[in-house]
Amino acid sequence: MSAGYKIGYQVMYRLGITPWVHGEPAEPLAALIEGPRSLPPGDMLDIGCGTGQDAIYAALHNWNVTGVDVVPRALEQARRNARGAGAAARFLRCDIAQAGPVSWAATTPSCSTAAACMGWRPPSSGAQSPPSRTRPSPARCC
Repeated sequence: MSAGYKIGYQVMYRLGITPWVHGEPAEPLAALIEGPRSLPPGDMLDIGCGTGQDAIYAALHNWNVTGVDVVPRALEQARRNARGAGAAARFLRCDIAQAGPVSWAATTPSCSTAAACMGWRPPSSGAQSPPSRTRPSPARCC
């Protein structure tokens, strides 16, 4: 994410201008989790999680959720929201545009942690690696 976007989101959260914050989950997410063709609970990475509504919704339905965002204020609110809802979701500060399986050397510890929580392991060569089939121990995740 460009510096301009980061600053813009930070300013909007500081001013309380958050039109993307919603009370109910978006229909596609609700269908995925509770619909007639829903998926069984599993791992979910919520990129750009903001204040955590979607991550919390999924966690309350037994999904193992890690939310990532670049705005510290949003993540603080997401953690408060999760505690208030009794949801076990993790929230990490990460610019996902600067991280990923292709650029392990450039990742921050929190981005690497989010990837590890989702089953990714950094390859020694720096090349892209497929997801691991083994779930990491909870102690490895924040």
